[in-house]
Amino acid sequence: MDTLLDFIVTLSRWCDRHLDQISLALVAVLLVLFGLSLGKYIQRLIGTMNIVFRVIILAIVYMVVFGLIINYVPGLVKQLLSYLNYYSLFPILLLIMVFIGMIADKR
Repeated sequence: MDTLLDFIVTLSRWCDRHLDQISLALVAVLLVLFGLSLGKYIQRLIGTMNIVFRVIILAIVYMVVFGLIINYVPGLVKQLLSYLNYYSLFPILLLIMVFIGMIADKR
């Protein structure tokens, strides 16, 4: 049992050192999975406008919204994950990745 706990702690320490990249990867994967739904929602909102205005608004909204998400949300995710101790960081990250994989498989 101690060997398993030492292995989990070792993996959690490695994950803790790379939490910036892990949180950015999680946010990027979630953007890939749910970005299309967000895009369809925005297109539905501005669907009655002229095509020129629609394209300009979509480009601006995509740049601003996705830019803000990719710049600020990974920091929040890193902060939330940094509250976890070494016994729970790796198992929770593993569960998050499995959950994201299940969502991706359904889509």
